[in-house]
Amino acid sequence: MQRPKPMTLWTAMTMLIVLALALSGCGAPASQPSDAAAPAAGDEAQTLYIATDLDVTGLDPAVIYDLNSRIVFLLYEGLVTLKDDTTEIVPDLAESWEIAEDGLTYTFRLREGVTFHDGAPLNAEAVKKSLDRFIEIGQTTAYLFKGVLDEIVVDDEMTVSFKLTQPFTPFLSLIASHAGPLIISPTALDEQAGNDLAQSYLFDHAAGTGPYKLESWDPGQQTLSLVRNEDYWRGWEGNHIDRVVFRYVVETSTRKLMLEQGEVDIALGLNPDEIQSLEGVPGIRIDVAPTMRIFDVNMNNQDGPLSDVRVRQAISYAMDYDGIREFVFNGKLDPLCGPLPSNDPNAMPCEEFPYTLDMDKARELLAEAGYPDGGFELEAIVMEGDFAFRRTAEILQAQLAELNITVNLTELAWAAMWERISALETTADLVPLRNYPDYADSFAMLGSMFSSSAWGANGYNIAYYSNPEFDRLAEEVNLTTDEAARAEMFEQMVKLVVDEAATIYVGTYVNQVAMRDNVKGYLFNPIYTPIINVYDMYKE
Repeated sequence: MQRPKPMTLWTAMTMLIVLALALSGCGAPASQPSDAAAPAAGDEAQTLYIATDLDVTGLDPAVIYDLNSRIVFLLYEGLVTLKDDTTEIVPDLAESWEIAEDGLTYTFRLREGVTFHDGAPLNAEAVKKSLDRFIEIGQTTAYLFKGVLDEIVVDDEMTVSFKLTQPFTPFLSLIASHAGPLIISPTALDEQAGNDLAQSYLFDHAAGTGPYKLESWDPGQQTLSLVRNEDYWRGWEGNHIDRVVFRYVVETSTRKLMLEQGEVDIALGLNPDEIQSLEGVPGIRIDVAPTMRIFDVNMNNQDGPLSDVRVRQAISYAMDYDGIREFVFNGKLDPLCGPLPSNDPNAMPCEEFPYTLDMDKARELLAEAGYPDGGFELEAIVMEGDFAFRRTAEILQAQLAELNITVNLTELAWAAMWERISALETTADLVPLRNYPDYADSFAMLGSMFSSSAWGANGYNIAYYSNPEFDRLAEEVNLTTDEAARAEMFEQMVKLVVDEAATIYVGTYVNQVAMRDNVKGYLFNPIYTPIINVYDMYKE
């Protein structure tokens, strides 16, 4: 899921980069392979080269809420994490934890002997300082802590407790999220605090406990490299990747070519056609796994014709779901029957999902809404270089043209796109996006996509959906540990957003990652969708 970043800082950085390139007259185009990212003769054997589909939008774990978390997660760690490719919560920086019987206190005992990249020791004060900052900045998943977390208490040097104002059933899963609650060096936070809580500094510096340290980031060359943290607490015995080089390459065809030529070891974000063409190619392997990553088209619920639920329902009936599955994804897209993927225990059964391609039903609903002949225009924003987003928007554009509705496409780089869609005042009518759960609970998707408190940059409610009944259920569902009661509330929440056509539910991704066949140890976690488990990988 593409997610937010510090926009004003990014804008400033972008202007500086453009000015520097203009003055120097140099800088390789993002769509071309560059010697800066290519393996060189004599380069260490355990360097992993990754061609990525998203430009680096910053490195601050309290701010990054997009696919760049795959970089941040190699630099920083949390108190707990998920084991391998499962949803089992296991110790990370905390070696153990206890939950009070009333569900109001979570106590973590920290691991001894862990140091940050700058040499500062891990202790309870460091955890408190980092998490307090995360809450104060208020981005990524911080909105879920507000109203729930009362205070963070340092019990002793290596013990820290989280005191809740009320029970929050998925709290431990939330602490295991890759988005937000990662621990930063207290020295860096103190020395670089300034007037922005060290956001300027942590935009392009790193001070975590993770297995890798920031080696360099050259925005002009669209290249970022990490090198192993020699003092990493897990150690480096056995097979591991020593160095990681991320190269942002706009064109998917260029990423594919770089993989075929051996210039990179992994090519991310390839089109389904390109993935299909690589199947069986000597030296290349396609890793395939089911996901909880959904693909939807957000509709602006607040402004214009789409503020009428009947218009949103009409467009949901006008979507050619099977056509997108076959002609955009070559059949490698699972159904999506509502906001939760089918492998979520609280997903709506597909036999109850109302929307299929039905143009007569779409015309009927438009007439009821006062648009019997269509006659209005909509803007769709799609991310530059993303084949699936653009082709889906084009298919919807063609479908709605049959209803005399004009869809105008605007293609923007992710940074500029996010800047527009993260505020109601500037967003478009239609926005194709991907999304995935940040933690292992049905509320992770439902809360971030549809809670009124999660509009735009406050979460991921890009449809700007708002319903008091949904918000009431969203608050109550996390106050009980009764799984049957929670399931019933989740069912009501799902039915609300489906009935009100808050967004167009297109499909559920099948994870397909193309890599060289000498890359070993890769695992896909359905919750940590963007994360690459580099530390546990190696090259033969």
